[in-house]
Amino acid sequence: MKEKIPSFFVESAEKQKENDPQPYDAIISIEEGKDKIGHVADNFVCKVSDENGEDTTLRIPITMSYFKKSGSDFWYKNLYGYRDGVDSAIQNKVMNYYVVFDSISNLSFLAMPIDETTEVINNVESLDMFLKNGNPKDTESLQAFLQEFPNTKFGLTGSRTFNKLNIDHVSDIDLIVYGPDDLSQILSEIEGNPDIRERVGIYPNSKERITSDTAHYMKKFNLSELEASIIATRKRRYIFDSGIKLSLNCALSMEDSLKDNSPMAIGSRKIKDIAIEATALDVKLSSTLPRRFSVDVDGQEMDVVSSMWSLKDLIRAGDKVKIEGAVREKDGNVFISLEKKGHIIKPLV
Repeated sequence: MKEKIPSFFVESAEKQKENDPQPYDAIISIEEGKDKIGHVADNFVCKVSDENGEDTTLRIPITMSYFKKSGSDFWYKNLYGYRDGVDSAIQNKVMNYYVVFDSISNLSFLAMPIDETTEVINNVESLDMFLKNGNPKDTESLQAFLQEFPNTKFGLTGSRTFNKLNIDHVSDIDLIVYGPDDLSQILSEIEGNPDIRERVGIYPNSKERITSDTAHYMKKFNLSELEASIIATRKRRYIFDSGIKLSLNCALSMEDSLKDNSPMAIGSRKIKDIAIEATALDVKLSSTLPRRFSVDVDGQEMDVVSSMWSLKDLIRAGDKVKIEGAVREKDGNVFISLEKKGHIIKPLV
C-alpha cells in the first residue's frame, strides 16, 4: 500500500531573524560524512501545521537538491522550479520532500525539514572548502580573480561545492558577491579594464558564443533575434584562460537581508493578472533570490519580484520593459509577482 504523503498548510511567513539560516547565504550541506542536501532559494521561513492542526518544524523552500544513490560515491543533482517538479518530488523516496501549500496566495513550493540530520553551511565557508580541496586548474584561476578585489566578500554556491558530482559537463563556478554595489563595481572593472582581464586571464563570452546563445534564447523563450541578443550579451558569465566559466551573482549581507523589504508572494493577496509596459528604475537586486526590479508604471513606482532564474540580468536601469505577471498586495504594499509559466519581464526593442 502506497504511503500517504502528509499535507501541510502555511500558517505564517516570517522575515529571517538574526539566528535563522540567512537568505541567499546557505546551502543545506555537510561536514565530513554527512549528506549535502540542497540550495536555499527564498528569503523567508514558514511555520506550518498539518491537517490536524499540529505544528511541525520550520521549513525552508528550495529549488535544487543533491543526493547520493545507494552504493555510489557520486552526487546527483535535481532541479525543481518554484512550482515545477511537484509530482516528481512527491514520488522521490531519496529525500524527505513535502509540498507546502499557501491557501492565501494559492502558491505551492517544495520544502524540507531542518533537523538534527542537516547542517547549514554558508557560502563563504563553501568557497574556503573549494579553494582548499578543488581542482588546482580551477582554484588557481579563481584565486587570481579574488586577489584583484581584496576588500570584497565572496562566497560559492552550486555544483562546485561538490568534489564528486555526476554531471555530463564541466559546471560553472557560481561565485557569490555580497552587496549589489560591490557586484556592480566588479562588473565594471571586468568589462571596462583590459589590464585586469589580462592579469586574471578572464574574458567575456566570445562573439561566436553570443551568436550561439542568441539562437538558443530565440528558440527557448520565443523571442526576437534582437531581444535574444540582449540576453546573450548582458549575461554575467565570463571565461577563464583554462576554459572554466565563471558566473557572478549578488547576495545580501546579513545586515542588508534583515532590513530588506522585498515583497513576498507567500501570504499575499492576488488582485489580478496584467500585461503592461513600464520603465526600469532600479535593477541592482536583479540577481538576488528572489530577483527584484523597481519599475515605473504610469508614474507609480512598483517592485517586480520573481523566484525564477530565466532571463536574469537582462534588464538595465532606464530600459523600457514589457511585464506579464500578477499584481499582489500584502500589508498595504502592492507589487507585481512573476509566478507562473509565461510571466516575464523583458526589454522593449
